[in-house]
Amino acid sequence: MKCREFALVKVDSDTARFSISLRREAGDGVTKLSDLKEQLMQDPVFRTEYEKIDEQYELVEVLVCARKSANLTQSELAERLGTTQSAIARMEGARVSPSIATLRRYAKATGNRLKVEFVPLKR
Repeated sequence: MKCREFALVKVDSDTARFSISLRREAGDGVTKLSDLKEQLMQDPVFRTEYEKIDEQYELVEVLVCARKSANLTQSELAERLGTTQSAIARMEGARVSPSIATLRRYAKATGNRLKVEFVPLKR
């Protein structure tokens, strides 16, 4: 099952900080994530900040997509992992960096297998 990507983005132009809220369905004020990213990447300040955190948010996107594809709430996933809903929220909110062991358990709990891959840097 492929996740449909939609997002709400708030950008503070004074601090170049932004937040992204993923949504499964389009609605009022919701833009397709790929379209929004293309638009925002035109801003050099946004591009620089985005590239700094791109890998972290890529992991968040993978985690949320795996959980939603398994039709699990954060609480249900937490129960399978023997942890709390707030711990899952911290992981999915990029507030903690999960260990490989935790990612492996997360993958298994969502019916997946963890695969780590090194990708050459763009030059």
